[in-house]
Amino acid sequence: MIGRPTRPTTGARATLVLLAAMALPAAPRAGAQPSLEALFHEAAEAYARGDHDTAASHYERLIEAGVSDPDVHYDLALAELRRDRFGSAIRHLRIALTLRPGDAEAEATLAAARTALVSARAESEGTAVVQEGAPLLEVLGGSFTEPTLAAATLLLLFASLLALGVRTQLRGNARLAAGVAAALLFPLFALAGAGVLERRGVFRDGPRAVVLVDRVALREGPDERAQVRSEAREGEDAVVLGEDERWRRVRLHDGRQGWAPAEAVGLVDGG
Repeated sequence: MIGRPTRPTTGARATLVLLAAMALPAAPRAGAQPSLEALFHEAAEAYARGDHDTAASHYERLIEAGVSDPDVHYDLALAELRRDRFGSAIRHLRIALTLRPGDAEAEATLAAARTALVSARAESEGTAVVQEGAPLLEVLGGSFTEPTLAAATLLLLFASLLALGVRTQLRGNARLAAGVAAALLFPLFALAGAGVLERRGVFRDGPRAVVLVDRVALREGPDERAQVRSEAREGEDAVVLGEDERWRRVRLHDGRQGWAPAEAVGLVDGG
């Protein structure tokens, strides 16, 4: 059971983003269309009365309209969980955490979504495999925004160089202490710098993604007639290595690769 959904009835931050989006010029359309703010409130009301299909549809329309806000993605994820669409929920929770790193509520819901998926699979199949954790750098840097990591990198570099500079002017225990401080600060500087590079995708071969449906065939090429190399399960993390019209070449967290239909793999980065 997923934790108590509180955000669909509040969404204050998302509403501010929607109001800003409403100020942008829009192309005229035939017939009256609900504003983005009204659509957001309708989605929240639909969720509150248990109409998760309508709620999900409205949140998706907001995202398609260009609203990029962690609360909207979080709310959509909650609606998807109620529809047992675990892969989609995991994708939108990961997007929410990309937009707002370190969000404890989103992190807890993501963990609960993965657990619910494993439980549902175990119930239907009698067994289930738990996906391995995220890469170390993604875990370490995931709690901080890129500006925070960049500021920490500069601060740690300055502190490291200062400790080395001061060390040359000191004697005895003070000199030793400055050397130890520099030795401790440089690895932290390197780690913070690596976190910035990870946030920018330098260490990734392509955009991150999530498998949206279960038992997706991974083929040798972008063709339904191509030989099946393996299969991907719903909710698995992936990296998109290439695209060809309606196909995406993906690499799963355990190294398996192949071509899958584009609609079966949802992007986390740039999605």
